[in-house]
Parts: sequence; structure tokens; C-alpha cells
Amino acid sequence: MTTQDGSGGRQELVSALLGRVHPGGVRAAWWGGEYRFRLDRFAAVFPEAADSGADAATLGKVFAHPVVGAIARSEAADGRDDWRPVRAALRVDAALDGGGVVAELGTGAPGRRVHLPGTGLVCDTGTGELRRLAVVDGLEVNNIDPSLSVWSDHVDTDLTFDWCTLVRAAQAFIAELGDPDFTDAISLTTVLVPLLQRDGAEFGRSSRFEIESGSVTSAVGAALISPGTGDAVNFAEAMVHESYHNLFNMALELDAFEQPNAAEFYAPWKGTTRPTRAVLHGIVAFSAIMRFWRQIGRTRTDWSKYADELVARRSEQVLGAASAVLSAGVLTDLGEEFAAAAVADAEALA
Repeated sequence: MTTQDGSGGRQELVSALLGRVHPGGVRAAWWGGEYRFRLDRFAAVFPEAADSGADAATLGKVFAHPVVGAIARSEAADGRDDWRPVRAALRVDAALDGGGVVAELGTGAPGRRVHLPGTGLVCDTGTGELRRLAVVDGLEVNNIDPSLSVWSDHVDTDLTFDWCTLVRAAQAFIAELGDPDFTDAISLTTVLVPLLQRDGAEFGRSSRFEIESGSVTSAVGAALISPGTGDAVNFAEAMVHESYHNLFNMALELDAFEQPNAAEFYAPWKGTTRPTRAVLHGIVAFSAIMRFWRQIGRTRTDWSKYADELVARRSEQVLGAASAVLSAGVLTDLGEEFAAAAVADAEALA
């Protein structure tokens, strides 16, 4: 993929963000630079890292975890303690012996749990016990690592909900839609941070059981989602929504979509004004949701009326927001190409 000054790269970015082509090219282009960045940050703290004994496959698996991105971008990441879970993850052997891991992490009181990114393991530094996190078809359910819950104080730390069943049902529903737009997108999200369901009416949501979801810019590939009512269709929508936020975060590392500006635009999905970048994020995510419900309406007669209503609502919102940023003169050439394409897609469904 060509980026920054290449029209071919711009076209692929726009097409991927609007579900027209597989997002793999965007991820590969992003990951090339991101992997080097994470390794360089790690090596600056642990110069002896080259002697860890980890092979290329292990390095790739560990450093690809969203947590490592968050650690690399942390203001405190110059300290060895911040990187010790990563170093310990590189040293986990096939026998899952926790002794060496505890030695690397440092002992602690029983019950102190440390996540070892890329291994699917959590270590109790008091006892040396290693246990596995739940993983559903490649999606890790991580209720442990604090790097993933930076904006949430209500992670489901005790796993009070049957997350594996809900994730499996949502993944199956997306597969049944038969559209690679969505199956490809959710493959970009590799970690689910499970949230407790709060009363939505108490924090500005439209209903008590509305799903709350979000992503972390520094931890691309992670999504924080609450269960709502436990309905697979709405949870699938949240997975698609956050996956497109993750894709846009990758795209933002590859090229600029906006010129320096302090503008704000009305974000109809929020009911308030938001900075340009936040509105672009919304256009990406809600364009995907517009397409998601269009496909449901085409394939599920039992959902068709509701789907038509949502397509109409989301297309109107995307059309208004994209038209506003497009006409404001704050976007780069790439940003204008994207916004114009989003306008065209929304007009086709409005």
C-alpha cells in the first residue's frame, strides 16, 4: 500500500474504511511501522532484549497484542516495571512453569494477577499459578489488564455475565449475514474488555439496556463492550462498530485526514458537537452500521422493518455529518475523498 503521497494508497484507505475492500492491506501497512515502534520502545528499556531467546513467531504474537501498544505509548513506559509483563510473556515456556514468570515480574501478595500479553495467560505473582483467559474464535476476553480499561471503571472483573456464549452467538450471526464487510472487520478486533451493564438512562443513553462500547486509541485491536440485554444481534452491531473504529485508528497512523484545525461539528449520534477527528471516527463507524442493518434487512425478514428504520436514521446522520466536514475546508485531499465517498454511500441509502 502507498500512503502519504500515493493516490493508490488513498483509494485503498477510503475503500477499506467504507467496507468496499478487505481491510488486510491497511492493517499490514499499519503493522509494519507499529511493530518497529513497539520493539524500539521495548529495546530502549531492555537493551538486552535481543538475548531473550524468543523466536520471531513469539515476538510477533506478543508484540501484536493491543496491550503492548498501550504500554509503548504510556508516559511511564520508560520504566522497566511497565515492560516486565511483556518480557515475562516472551519467557513463558511450553510447560507453563510460572516460577520463571514470577521471577521476572517480582513477587507479590497472593491474588495479584498480571496479564502476559500475547500468551492468553494471567499469572498470580503470589502463588506462581498461571491460568488462561477465555478466547472465543481468536477473540480474547480480557477483564484483567488495566491498560485496556483506561476510560472505564466498570469492567466485569468477576465475569458475572456469560461472555463466551454471547460472543460466540454474535460471531455466528455475523457469519450468517454472508458479507465479508463484517467478517473481515471484526477480525481486526482481537481483545474484548467486558463491561458491566450500567443503567443507560443514568448516563445519557436512550434506554436502560443500551449497549455501551468504546475503543482505546493507544491499544488498537481492543474493544470495550457491555452486554446490553444479551441479544446477539445488537452485540454483533457493537463488535462491527468498534472494529471500524480500530480500522480508522490504523488508517490515522498511515496518513492525515484533516488539516490542523480547532473546528467542531454536530455529531448526530451524540447529540452534541465534537472535534473533526471524532466526527470522522463517527462517520466511519456509523457508515458501517448503516451497511450492517441494510444487510440484515436483505437477509432477515424478521428484522426487516426495524432494519429499514435504522438504515434510514444512520444514513441521514452520516449524510449530515459528512457533508458538514466536507464543506468546511478542514480536510486533507484524502479526508475529502473519504467524506465525499461517505456522502455518496449515505445518499444511496437515504
